[in-house]
Amino acid sequence: MPHQPGEDITIASYNDIVTSINNIFGTGNGDSGYGGNSLNVTLPNLVTKTAGSIITNEDWLVLRDAQFDLAAHQGTTLPDALPDITNMEDADTIQAFESPDVGLDPGQIDSVANFNLLVANRGVVSPGNVAVATTLTSVRSTSWSSFIEHELIVDFGSADNARFFFNTGGEIRIDADRAGGSATAQNANWDSILASVGALNFGGNGYFALTSAFSALPPVGRTVTSGYGYYGANSWTISAKRDDAAGSNGGNGSIIRFKSSFLDGHTNVFFDQVDGTFTSTIEERRSTGIFVRPTPTFTTIIPLTSGN
Repeated sequence: MPHQPGEDITIASYNDIVTSINNIFGTGNGDSGYGGNSLNVTLPNLVTKTAGSIITNEDWLVLRDAQFDLAAHQGTTLPDALPDITNMEDADTIQAFESPDVGLDPGQIDSVANFNLLVANRGVVSPGNVAVATTLTSVRSTSWSSFIEHELIVDFGSADNARFFFNTGGEIRIDADRAGGSATAQNANWDSILASVGALNFGGNGYFALTSAFSALPPVGRTVTSGYGYYGANSWTISAKRDDAAGSNGGNGSIIRFKSSFLDGHTNVFFDQVDGTFTSTIEERRSTGIFVRPTPTFTTIIPLTSGN
């Protein structure tokens, strides 16, 4: 709520801000919570206050630092920062301060506007705070003519770790390509399918939409077909499911099972094969800034070489 300059900040207002910060910075619930308390990140010692207690200078400084850490991770530009404590001494009263924000009436500042913005942007991450790395590949160099599949699991160790990974902007990226081989219409069709959409970037929306059954519906997965000629029945499908119980704190499982499936369903009158080198590539996009999330365990269950 807006406060007039010189008006004391109430315990209720302070507690609202602290609760919002803790729900993002710490464990939180569902799609809120970066898991700062499970990392080598100093979790702000922010606790709500009881009526009649004192908000200390240290409390104010920790609140500022937590705000700036969240903003830096998200790439959020805050319209107004909390005032510093350079000129504050023990027993000083914390009051609302003058704001230059043209969106407010003269002499007012919205004391929770910054925190509302941080809450709204909790699923956003600055590009400079993530890194992308290849975590798994499956390669087939022999020809095939029916169906091949790369099935894998991604194990986060706990539902909370999975939440924290995705809440801090993490993604599992699933891609495929074919190279070399014969100059055939069959190979050209598969090249077209694979190049038409690129990688599936599986993020937080996909994670929280998982069920215990495989789904290829967005945002969990997708199906791509060539849509023309003899090869119109060829398709690339990516599907996923939750491979264990949902977990606590609004989590949706600690293990995700993915299938990247390639169906050669053409029905032409002559026989041809897909040859060259077919590769399934799995990458992770992981938070590496203030909130450095650990890499989950990636394991191939069924390789591309198992099909025919």
